[in-house]
Amino acid sequence: MNVACNYYKWSPAGALATWVDEVWVQESDLADPNTPPTMVMPNGCAELVVNFGDPFLVHRNGRWTPDPQLSLVGPRTKASEVRASGKTGFVIVRFFPWAAGTLLGNTLADLRDVTCDVALLFGSAFRDRLTNEVSNAADAYHKTQTVLRFLTDLMPGVNRGHTQAAVSRVVASRGQKSVTQLADELGISRRSIHRLFDRDVGLSPKQYATTMRFQNALHVLRNCQSSLDAISECGYFDQAHLIHEFRRITGITPNHGRIRARATPLSSFFSSRLSHSYNTPYL
Repeated sequence: MNVACNYYKWSPAGALATWVDEVWVQESDLADPNTPPTMVMPNGCAELVVNFGDPFLVHRNGRWTPDPQLSLVGPRTKASEVRASGKTGFVIVRFFPWAAGTLLGNTLADLRDVTCDVALLFGSAFRDRLTNEVSNAADAYHKTQTVLRFLTDLMPGVNRGHTQAAVSRVVASRGQKSVTQLADELGISRRSIHRLFDRDVGLSPKQYATTMRFQNALHVLRNCQSSLDAISECGYFDQAHLIHEFRRITGITPNHGRIRARATPLSSFFSSRLSHSYNTPYL
């Protein structure tokens, strides 16, 4: 069964450009029930997901459960498996790692590895108004603009320069920048670094660095290089270290991950459309 899949992506301009990395819309025909689930990897970011199609299913606690129609997906430390239940349609807003906690006015660590119904954060009236307007918007562009308009109204007048600088350094180092190095380079204490990451990123500095290192290894493996290349390029001590971390995050080995890299239409589709360094392949 061939499944048509339409994909659109925008990077916002103006005031939201420093808060929102990108917004993408995905729409497809009915799902093939024989298609295996897609594994979504941790990327160090929080995401707002507006579902205007059939329920999207996530594997939790041994069973498949539908996600809320409007959800905030907190930063993940482990991979999760998802699958469509029918016709899919959703808008996903990927925040920069320093942005979601600020926009929400919450300590983002409270949402680590959590998918939260947005009604619990902003009320059911906000959820219903946004989902109705997105569903009724004429096309992908207008759906995106609707979501960005809602986010603009939430945007705070604060600066997260230290967090942004710290995150950018960890990304540039591919996860090999230590807390001590960050503190020295930014002229603030190690305790302040931990507090910034906890509040704004939702992960500890070590968890975020681990995610960046792991993502770098995924890209190396996806480009058909060997696990030895991933070890030497990504800062792992040895092959056992790489395998242990890969299995802890995904539940599978690196070689299995390479086999799964093109296992589903969704995974191959999105893995070929990554832009920023913290956008991770789907398996």
